[in-house]
Amino acid sequence: MPDDTQGFSFSGDLGNFTLDESDSGDPPRRIVFTGLTPGDFNVIEAPVDGWTLKLITCEDRDAESSTDPPSFTASIDLDPGELVKCRFRNRRAIADLSLTKEVDDSTPDAGSQVTYTITLTNSGPDAAHGVRVVDFIPSEFTWASLQATPSAGSATVTTSTGEVQWNLSSLASGAGATLTITGTVCEGAGTALRGLGGGCPGPIANRTAGAGAGAIDNTAEVVLSDEFDPDSTPDNQNAMEDDQDTVSIFVGLGPG
Repeated sequence: MPDDTQGFSFSGDLGNFTLDESDSGDPPRRIVFTGLTPGDFNVIEAPVDGWTLKLITCEDRDAESSTDPPSFTASIDLDPGELVKCRFRNRRAIADLSLTKEVDDSTPDAGSQVTYTITLTNSGPDAAHGVRVVDFIPSEFTWASLQATPSAGSATVTTSTGEVQWNLSSLASGAGATLTITGTVCEGAGTALRGLGGGCPGPIANRTAGAGAGAIDNTAEVVLSDEFDPDSTPDNQNAMEDDQDTVSIFVGLGPG
């Protein structure tokens, strides 16, 4: 029976069925088979993303039933008049991911290059799988100039939107990885008319120099992870959680 609320599917010689943690729910927490002909029966649990099968136990009077957790299988040896009870104990995998973001120059001139560094850390206790981090680089950058370099996994840049995606198939407990994103600040990004559209909109002549530049914020966030995170929910844009971080730059006009 599961240790937490989640449906688990089983197959094998006793047919296909699903069990859940709740005693009152549908599917049930346990299932009883009666009227079986003595013999051997294999029961196999289907793996569930984000969960770990920790233990299988089978109790019978002659201890002839066996278990093999790596193959998710209980092999039941049923003798005449015998009761065999098997338990599949699953634990929800937990991967506590945290993300920080830094910038090498918080007051760059227009037309200069800026590098963001994203650090992703897994505090465990389990490995994280299927992790994706997304960062939308602001329109005050030349999106065609963007370059993303991961220390692990793979990264893609969509130059039409400024979206950077960082995908990691796994990140071990206690491990960390980094992504560096380099891009060029638009000429005229420090003017009042910055940010009119994607990737350096409009010619510099159409902007009012010296009108005062505000902060250009940039946020990166974990948007996918197969494992449960005890203090964050992926892709919920909650700035209070530790799976996202924002940094700001203030752009000067550069050489006149």
